Amino acid sequence: MIILGIDPGLATTGFGIINTNGDGEYKIINFGWIKTQAKSTQGKRLEDIYQQTRKLIKKFNPDIVAIESLFFYNNSKTVIGVSQATGVIKLAVSHEKKELFEYSPLKVKAIITNNGKAKKEEIKKMIHKLLGVSTPKNKKTHFDDAADALGIAICHARIFLESKRKEVKNGGN
Repeated sequence: MIILGIDPGLATTGFGIINTNGDGEYKIINFGWIKTQAKSTQGKRLEDIYQQTRKLIKKFNPDIVAIESLFFYNNSKTVIGVSQATGVIKLAVSHEKKELFEYSPLKVKAIITNNGKAKKEEIKKMIHKLLGVSTPKNKKTHFDDAADALGIAICHARIFLESKRKEVKNGGN
């Protein structure tokens, strides 16, 4: 199963694409970020996120798209931009006719690190452990966003695997 994980943001939207055969092993296909230009209008930034999301879906043809849901933000300006980015990402996923799952940051952290209050560094450390990928050396990146997106994809894979185990245990009912 190919899973596209997305960590929405207006300035930077992280993405991570993994493949899993349901045995708890994950293979990274690609990861990165959609970065919008700060000097662009908000409409142009949202259009860029929408178009780039559609391109990712067309190129990698994921079976599932998993996205981080909006949970809580201290900054109302940030929450508006993230909400709008989330909306255009959902629209892109719908237009590409893919199934979408949403997970709260607390759920993703709990599934990835066994700690719903884990810090960014803990998420990155687990992504490195599970996928062997880490922040590129001597290069300014938005790897935090990509690591979060990979975590979202792994979160979905683990939840999906657990639901299949329960299904088999209950005789397919």
